[in-house]
Amino acid sequence: MIGDKLGRVSYGTPKTGEEESKEEEHPSNPGNTCTTNCSPTTQPSKPPTPVGKALIGSSALVVGGVAQLQAHCAAQEACSGTAKLIVKASAASASSKAKTVTLGSSHFNIPAGKNKPIKIRLTALGRQLVRNAGAKGLSVKLAGTGLTPRTIKLKPGKG
Repeated sequence: MIGDKLGRVSYGTPKTGEEESKEEEHPSNPGNTCTTNCSPTTQPSKPPTPVGKALIGSSALVVGGVAQLQAHCAAQEACSGTAKLIVKASAASASSKAKTVTLGSSHFNIPAGKNKPIKIRLTALGRQLVRNAGAKGLSVKLAGTGLTPRTIKLKPGKG
């Protein structure tokens, strides 16, 4: 192993001055610039900024066609994303095909460590299903970005 005054290391036999100068002036690398990770003090790359996931309560009241979900951001970063309420088509209609129907969606932004309700305006079908479910409530799946997916109960509220 042989080192030069610039800190470059080569393996093998030492080269004479003529061989060294021929190597330094290679036509594909004029000026002998470094083409790969040559710096001994490379900085580690910054990890991507983590975005928190909101935690949502297990039930929500529907008042005036709007579901109000209680959300909490326990992360050190703000929680933001989209919340979507979905239900299997068998619960929505007597259709034989198994598909999901979106009952409503909304964007949210919750500061770190805070509680904030997420209000989702329901579709006409969603309002009808909640009304037909009565006091026992309608089970729907909560999906989307920036939150922890789960099943929640939509219950009709007063008003």
